[in-house]
Amino acid sequence: MLIVFGSINMDMIVKPEHLPQSGETVLCKEYDLQPGGKGANQALAACRMGARTALVGCAGEDSYSRQILDVIRRQGVITSGVKQSENYRTGCAMIMQEANGANRIIVAAGANNEATNDQVPDEILRPDSLILTQTEVPSQEVFALIRRANDKGVKVIMNLAPALDVPEEILNMLHILVVNEIELDQVAKSLGLTGKGHVDMAHALAVRGKLTCIVTLAEKGSIVVTADGKPFHVSSLAVDVVDTTGAGDAYCGTLAACMYDGKSLEESVRWASVAGSLACTKVGTIKAFAYQDDIKERLDEIVVTK
Repeated sequence: MLIVFGSINMDMIVKPEHLPQSGETVLCKEYDLQPGGKGANQALAACRMGARTALVGCAGEDSYSRQILDVIRRQGVITSGVKQSENYRTGCAMIMQEANGANRIIVAAGANNEATNDQVPDEILRPDSLILTQTEVPSQEVFALIRRANDKGVKVIMNLAPALDVPEEILNMLHILVVNEIELDQVAKSLGLTGKGHVDMAHALAVRGKLTCIVTLAEKGSIVVTADGKPFHVSSLAVDVVDTTGAGDAYCGTLAACMYDGKSLEESVRWASVAGSLACTKVGTIKAFAYQDDIKERLDEIVVTK
């Protein structure tokens, strides 16, 4: 089973003509509400690849929770591992979308504060399982689950989003670490690693942690450095960017599903790159994620450079 431990949010998307300055009010014509949260997003992206996927997290006892879980459950995600909080509302993300498709996002964690690692039972932590996690739920719970997975021989893919300091002990328990440029800088600095560029820092992280480090670079594709220090570059698709909100989640969910399915690292990253690119061509997250056949049609456009 592919187990996604992560956040569940309702995304509120606004498109102001310009971003407000301190003390300024900017009017918008409307707003959109869409199911989201990195956990829910990545679980659904993985499920669209055909992987048997379970989401583990926490939501509130409210209409947002029902809407989000209903959407992803109908598309095949197992949600029996999601608990309901009596203390918090379902998490909410305010997404301010700029004219070029880039976003500024504020996340109110809400019920995600109560997600705990023990919601993942020991009986599903088997060597043939795979864990995908992020950091929109409490970091101590993420780290605790990684330790348990390591003890059980379960591989872990960690998407370090949003960025935070990761103990070296935890780094050494990961199979794959996925970061963007900002997250790469933060984790490298927290470990005292330096480099002249993305490849250097990714190399230092990969060798230090004995893991594969993947750095996503938006339209520039991604850099992959394996545990033995060997790098390669994977291109992205040339697309008309409408909204970048779900690109990273589509990438990570697809990557995890491919690895779980037994595809090679290189092939998995090619699939992930297409998924991330296609997610930028539509507004929102879950509604923008491509299906398996859509991704397969465009795999030949991805170039791998070693």
